[in-house]
Amino acid sequence: MHDVQLQSLDLNLLLVLDVLLEEQSISRAAKRLHRSPSAVSHALARLREHLGDPLLLRDGQGMKASPWASAIQPALRRHLTGLQRVLTSEERFVAATSERTFRLVAPDLFSGLLPRLYAALHDAAPRASLEVIAPHAGAIERVLDGDVDLAIGPLRSTQPSRLVVTPLPSMHWSVFGRRGHPALDAPSFERWLAAPHLVVRTASKSKGVVERHLAEAGRRRHVALRVSGFAMAPPVVAKTDLLLTVPASALRALASAYDLEERPAPFEIAPLSLGLYSRRGTDDALAFVRALVKSELETALAPRTHQRSS
Repeated sequence: MHDVQLQSLDLNLLLVLDVLLEEQSISRAAKRLHRSPSAVSHALARLREHLGDPLLLRDGQGMKASPWASAIQPALRRHLTGLQRVLTSEERFVAATSERTFRLVAPDLFSGLLPRLYAALHDAAPRASLEVIAPHAGAIERVLDGDVDLAIGPLRSTQPSRLVVTPLPSMHWSVFGRRGHPALDAPSFERWLAAPHLVVRTASKSKGVVERHLAEAGRRRHVALRVSGFAMAPPVVAKTDLLLTVPASALRALASAYDLEERPAPFEIAPLSLGLYSRRGTDDALAFVRALVKSELETALAPRTHQRSS
């Protein structure tokens, strides 16, 4: 590593480096930057020469950041975001004309709510965009660094003072099944237990909430199918005898689209408590999108009385 002279470094290359380290792929970075892969590859070569580090290393079929690049990535993102704020601090945010892209980290449990989020944003800011990102470790830190604007995640007992945390309505658990499913006719725990079940895998490696409850009761259900995302579940449940037991309010839009019936979970499960995370500050655009997403989620997730489907 040699000393880097900023006056000899094209600062646009740092923007390319930021995207390359996030995507860890020349082709994906090129797509995001609206450049050709060859142009991004050339920029990477120039960065390697200037910085005296390989930055991205071959890793099987893909690429991974070098140890030094991984170490500087958070600071690089933070300083680029700070520079962007300095350069645009005097520009007043006007929703009707803004072309800003807002970035939201959200689990795919919320995929059924994306149409209403998009519609609300389009009505208020028709030229703005929404980018939804799958959650992973460090999502809250990405909010603090300015890499993303908002994140939906579990409520924590303590929060950094730089965060604005809005608790979302608690999500109670329900059972979904195809219309006419026999287990939903006069439902009971035993009828629920006897049916085959679909389970959605999550990023957590710990045993699921339902499985922990059953283990404590000394009971076991037959999990006949596992899928990797909540959006996959409703179309399968609609065409089979599988039951799906999930936090209900976020999934109701998808369930309704597939004409699924809903019943309360046949045993007590603690509601799922999530929050909407964003940065503190005077960013008018961030305040706008935070209020918009908060309003839409609070309406969509509002508790409702279980009613038997006819």
